[in-house]
Amino acid sequence: MINSAEGAGSVWKDNEKIKQAYAKSVAYSVDSLTSYVEKYGDDNLVMVFLGDHQPASVVVGQNASKDVPISIVAKDPKVFERIADWGWTTGLTPAPDAPVWPMNEFRDRFLTAYSPAGESH
Repeated sequence: MINSAEGAGSVWKDNEKIKQAYAKSVAYSVDSLTSYVEKYGDDNLVMVFLGDHQPASVVVGQNASKDVPISIVAKDPKVFERIADWGWTTGLTPAPDAPVWPMNEFRDRFLTAYSPAGESH
């Protein structure tokens, strides 16, 4: 079997190859997650997609923000009712004017929204 993947040493010598490899890795990750949802997801599945940091400056530039997109994927509309006031965009791609919060603020909002105290019966 022939491995067509280029070695890291070769990729890291060329900035364009680095950007292409990074884009492929992100696409693969999102494709894997959405494929899982399509194959195994049921009415109770809730997934949170988020990055933990921006890519290297060779990919995004020297002055890129530290912001990372976050998406919540669920079939049950009640999941989204709890965060309706967040101003998030429907779909996996955030709008250019999507709200931006530090990770600790997202965490606190998320835990508040989905804690038993956040339930409205």
